[in-house]
Amino acid sequence: MILKSTITIPVLSGKTPRRLYVYLPPEYRKSSRSYPVLYMFDGHNVFFDRDATYGKSWGMSQYLKKENPALIVVAVECNHKGNRRLCEYSPWSFEDERFGSVDSVADMAAQCGVQNSAPMAKLKELIDKTVAQGRKVHFLPPYRHDLMIQLMDLTGIHPSEQRAKASLELIMAVIDQRAVKSAEEIEALERAFQLGYAMHTTAMKMCKAGVVEREIAGAMEGIAKAKGLGVSFGSIVSQHGETLHNLNSDGVLENGRLLLVDAGAESLENYCSDHTRTYPVSGKFTQKQKDIYNIVLKAHDDAAAALRPGMMYMELSDVAQKLYTRDLYSRD
Repeated sequence: MILKSTITIPVLSGKTPRRLYVYLPPEYRKSSRSYPVLYMFDGHNVFFDRDATYGKSWGMSQYLKKENPALIVVAVECNHKGNRRLCEYSPWSFEDERFGSVDSVADMAAQCGVQNSAPMAKLKELIDKTVAQGRKVHFLPPYRHDLMIQLMDLTGIHPSEQRAKASLELIMAVIDQRAVKSAEEIEALERAFQLGYAMHTTAMKMCKAGVVEREIAGAMEGIAKAKGLGVSFGSIVSQHGETLHNLNSDGVLENGRLLLVDAGAESLENYCSDHTRTYPVSGKFTQKQKDIYNIVLKAHDDAAAALRPGMMYMELSDVAQKLYTRDLYSRD
């Protein structure tokens, strides 16, 4: 049983209410025994995804239900104001320059010209208020299942309805924002590309029989972290390219096979690269592999040559797909 209420801690945050969560073992009400108590910080992140700052809790409720420990858990929401959360972690003041500082959400918002910000824990409340006022809630169509579930928790819109109810106005605004790149953005994109280039050339050099796929993945991700903010997404390094988005890299490279590498890096300016390449483990394609590789390469080049302003994505996709259909079918 998890009890939920609100409390105030005047010495730390005045009259600002905080959520309090208390887990009691199933037999607690009927037992006369004493139970150990585990106190946990960031209480809003402990039990429920719907209350967690980034929509994903620590899953403590599932763990307690499964293990059923003879234990009381008390979890208190943190102080969301500025850096006060960090100050409550430690007996020292983080406002003292000797201990460094971390920008709050409000600080980061101000740095990029955003006037209004709030902790993630307040999002549900803000959405409910917006709906009550008869105003529209704008959101982009999510494609990740965890975000679909989070959006359902926030808005009540079932995942099967979210794409149809997504905000066309917001979609078009994002497209307009991304369509034109400044010279500075183009330079940032180029830096992200160069990171990806370094990752892939490293993979090419390591691609030899006997090497474990994860060794290559690890070397690539090390480059992304050493020179940028890390990988753009989970690196796909596998001889089983037929499995879509295969993150398993346990295979040992074998001569005669192909290694698919789909990976990229995030630059220090938060721009990402994403390259997919296929390498022959032996260092040389067989004739069949070479023929198929060249069909894919020609589809890429034909699509690039056909690209025009105002062209729809599906029109460009059709250029490549027609070539695939014709040349791959005629080959066999």
